Amino acid sequence: MISLTNCSRLPARNAVAARFMSSLPIRSRGPLVGIVGSGPSAFYTAYRLLQKNPDTRIDMYERRPVPFGLVRYGVAPDHPEVKNVQNKFAEVANYPHFRFVGNVHVGKDVKLKTLAQNYDCLVLAYGASGDRVLGIPGEDLSGVLSARQIVGWYNGLPECQDVNLAMDKVRDVVIVGQGNVSLDVARMLMTPPDKLAHTDASPRFLDAMRNSTIKRITLVGRRSIEHLPCTLKELRELFAIENAAYNPFTIHPVDWDKVMKQKFDRARKRLLTFLYSKQETKSEETAGAIVWGFENELTPAQVLGDGNRAASSIRFHDNRPSSQQDKAFHELPAQLIIRSIGYKSEPLDGLETVGTHFDLKKNVIRNENGRAAAGIYTSGWLKNGPIGVIAVTMMDAFGTADKILKDWETGTSFLENSGRGWQAIEHELQHPYVTWDDWKKIELHEKTGGQRRGSHSAKFLSWEDALKAIGKLE
Repeated sequence: MISLTNCSRLPARNAVAARFMSSLPIRSRGPLVGIVGSGPSAFYTAYRLLQKNPDTRIDMYERRPVPFGLVRYGVAPDHPEVKNVQNKFAEVANYPHFRFVGNVHVGKDVKLKTLAQNYDCLVLAYGASGDRVLGIPGEDLSGVLSARQIVGWYNGLPECQDVNLAMDKVRDVVIVGQGNVSLDVARMLMTPPDKLAHTDASPRFLDAMRNSTIKRITLVGRRSIEHLPCTLKELRELFAIENAAYNPFTIHPVDWDKVMKQKFDRARKRLLTFLYSKQETKSEETAGAIVWGFENELTPAQVLGDGNRAASSIRFHDNRPSSQQDKAFHELPAQLIIRSIGYKSEPLDGLETVGTHFDLKKNVIRNENGRAAAGIYTSGWLKNGPIGVIAVTMMDAFGTADKILKDWETGTSFLENSGRGWQAIEHELQHPYVTWDDWKKIELHEKTGGQRRGSHSAKFLSWEDALKAIGKLE
């Protein structure tokens, strides 16, 4: 690992010299940057900074022992091609001025203010790890979970392995939401476990699904079908599942003649045309098949439970204008209810100490083109909210990086700091941290374990096991 003392930064003998150097109107050196988070927005920001100014020095902090965020733990196991972006991120990690610091939770293990005192600027790119809630009675009943929990469960995320659903007691599943994450969850619940055994899906998830008694999955949307938020690729994949039967719109049958007369952009026209083509070839339920379908123009109103405080059904308010006066309700049986209405970012401890403000309504850090305060920047979902695919995240991260470099070159105010970066932070830590070389050892353990069981990879299902495997814990 390259020491910052060997980099091209001019040495600062004391704090006065450091302040003088950071106040230069036109900087002749690259900035010393601390990035909080290691998901796509963090790595793309780092890539752009290093690409446009190779003298930039970057220390990337991740609270988990492993990198890549939702690329590792959010992409469905049967979509390994999407995870190939990790190869690009690994190239970034091999830059001589890049350092990965895992198993360090900024805000808890080290104060954000301490970070700010040792870097020219910080980029907050830790993503969205919280859940939006429905805010309805009964949401706290057993059997009501977020899509984030289910996704983490089947992706082997250690903090989600306690989901441990008894799938042999679930017949009806209702997913509130119709976006790509909703379709991912539905597909994973309908795909035979043996077809996922070669992937890096959690063995605990696969074992539970081998006992699954699911008979129906319903994806519910608040708006009409014209606003279906998923993409055509994910929709096609649902129809391609063997032993799954499509049974559409039993509550509100769609007037397709009216829908198809409307004007849509090319992508939405293709999506709706494909779905329309499936209406006339309605699948019939066969023995052992899982029936799935959409219901629209419904808003969740209440989760109803049995005598054991477990979900048994969910009641919806009818959103159609004709139903407003009589306040019509519809009820769907459900022993598993999954809310898939979006992730949300959460404030990091100490944000106020570095002059930033977290918007509790929008769940983002207030910023202007990525700049949140002098020397504090943000990128990705923490900047804009949980929107967009990886390509959108990449372009947004590039925008933040360009803003940093432009501010640096034009003499915009940055953080007054020691210029020591990681060298100062290392002494603050009271527990083991993970380097990039350590991560590569973890990755090798997982791939070796996967080969033994005939799968792509066998992820560690606890952080303790991962750290023990590389000698960080006894």
